[in-house]
Amino acid sequence: MWYKKDDKFKRPKSFVSMKMYTPDCLLGVSPNSRVFINLWTLMLNEYLREFNYMANCANMNLEVSPLYDSISL
Repeated sequence: MWYKKDDKFKRPKSFVSMKMYTPDCLLGVSPNSRVFINLWTLMLNEYLREFNYMANCANMNLEVSPLYDSISL
């Protein structure tokens, strides 16, 4: 996590990067798990759409994407 106070434009600046590892759905092992994780990230992005809109209003963004062995937030 990174944060910098902005005195000039009065907008916060931050960078947060997280990876979520889980052995529950056999991520990266089977094709079924790949389909499941893609559907899960699509549903999560839909659920977070309001938060993403608020982040865009503050010139920030929010992204959830599946990787080979983890989920990146």
